[in-house]
Amino acid sequence: MKDMSNENALQFAFPHAVNPAGNEMEVFIDSSINEHYYFLPAIVRKKYSATGIGHCAACTYPKADPSDLKIICAGFLWCFTVDDLFEHSSFEKIQEVERISLEFLRFGKLVSDDPLYAPLIAFRKIIIDRCGEEWLQKRICHSLELYFKGMKEAISYRKSNVFPSMEAFYDIRVNDVNVWIMASFAEMITGTILPDEIINHPSVYRLGHLTARILSWENDYFSAHHEDGNEVFNLALIIKHYSGCSGEQANAELLKIHDQDVHEFEITSDGLPDFGRYNDAVRSYVDNLRYMISGYLFWTLELTARYKAGGHPSIDIRKVALTQ
Repeated sequence: MKDMSNENALQFAFPHAVNPAGNEMEVFIDSSINEHYYFLPAIVRKKYSATGIGHCAACTYPKADPSDLKIICAGFLWCFTVDDLFEHSSFEKIQEVERISLEFLRFGKLVSDDPLYAPLIAFRKIIIDRCGEEWLQKRICHSLELYFKGMKEAISYRKSNVFPSMEAFYDIRVNDVNVWIMASFAEMITGTILPDEIINHPSVYRLGHLTARILSWENDYFSAHHEDGNEVFNLALIIKHYSGCSGEQANAELLKIHDQDVHEFEITSDGLPDFGRYNDAVRSYVDNLRYMISGYLFWTLELTARYKAGGHPSIDIRKVALTQ
C-alpha cells in the first residue's frame, strides 16, 4: 500500500505542549537500554535509542514532573519491548509473559531469571512508593491484563494473516494498542488518586476508551503503508480489505471514524457530571488525555524514527523471539 497519508489530515482542537524534560528523559532511556535491555541485539537497541521514547513521554505528558516522567518512561520502554517481541509470537508465549509479569507486579514474586522481567523490579517499587499498592493493582495490573487479553485475542489472526471481523477488530484493538496504562499514568500525574466509582463512571471510562481508539487510528493512519501485507490489525487495511476500496479511500474512511471519535470525546468531556470535591482532579485527568492525543501525533510526526522506513525494530526483534 503506497504511503498516501497527509500529515495535516488529523485535526483536533486539543491543547499541545512538550515537557521541557524531554532531553533528560532521552538520557534516562539510553541509560536504561544499556543497563537493562542488554539482551536485545545491538541493532534493536540502536533503533530504540532512535525511537525517542523519552520524547514520547514528554509529548504525551507535558504537565508531568521529571520524577513521574521517569516512571512513565520505564513503563513505556518495557511495554515497547514486550509488544515488539511477542505480538507475532504465540498464544502460549504471550500467556507466559502475562503470567510471570503480573504475578510479580501483584505479589512481588519473580519466578523467572529472564532479563526481560528485571526492569519490573524497580518499576513496581517506584509505583508503590508513588501511588500505593492498591493503585498498582487496580490500574497498572488491570491495564496490562487488558493489554495481554488483546494480544492473545489478536494472535490467531496475526499468525494466520487473516483479517478479523470489524466487530472483533474494534473490541480487540482498544486493548491490544495498550493505551489503558497510558490513561492510568494520566491519572497518576494529577497527584490525586480518583475513587473507583469516578474512574469507572460510564462517561469517564468512555473518555479512556475513546482515547485508546483515537491513538490507534493515529498509529494506523501513518503505519498502514508499512504494515500492508504483514499486519491485519490496522483500521485502514481492514477497511480496504472488506470494502475493496483503494488505499486512499480507506484512509479517508479512517479519518471519518477518527473525527467522529474526537467529536464524541469533546461532547462527552463537556458533559461530565458534578464529581464534587474531585471536579478539579477529573478535569485535570481529562486535560491530560487531551494532551496525550495531540502529543502522540506530534511525536509520531516530528520526534521518532519508529514509523519511518527502516526505523521500526520489528523484523530485527522477532529474530530474538524466534529463539525463545
